[in-house]
Amino acid sequence: MVLMIGRHIVEFEQGGAACAGYGKRLMPKLAESLTAEFGRGFDERNLRNMRAFFQAFPIWNAVRTELSWTHYRTLLRVENEQARRWYMDETATQNWSSRALDRQIGTLYYERLLASRDREPVEAEARANTVALTSPRELVPDPAGLFATHSARTHGDGKCVPAFRVGAAEQWQQQGIVG
Repeated sequence: MVLMIGRHIVEFEQGGAACAGYGKRLMPKLAESLTAEFGRGFDERNLRNMRAFFQAFPIWNAVRTELSWTHYRTLLRVENEQARRWYMDETATQNWSSRALDRQIGTLYYERLLASRDREPVEAEARANTVALTSPRELVPDPAGLFATHSARTHGDGKCVPAFRVGAAEQWQQQGIVG
């Protein structure tokens, strides 16, 4: 939907131009119209982000569906197309949260990797900086496995605990998340 709205703004409202003509006040008028018709979520800033999203990623098949809108808004700040694409792929591959992505962009991780003769220290620093930003996938690698069973079992003290909670606790202890 974001891509379609961005496409509509660029191709129909702006006539294919990169931005609207000077003094047209396109975004405020469009925001007012869309908000009146569809409700929240169509303020000027969001419409500008949707337009920028379409301009940066005009081909839907090239978009990584595992990333959130927050990830993409963060990626839009990266001007270099190659760097943006690299950050997008790394975010999906490394499962970076939007905060981790923001940190990597802020520290110019891509640019430092390109400039470095010895990449290992740069990669080690990046790994260390993203470890603290634990994602839900790290806490629960297989949520389907945790919730697949609804049976209960005794957990040491004679109390009956749902099996998925016991499984989660055991999994977190193995990963060192809880003591």
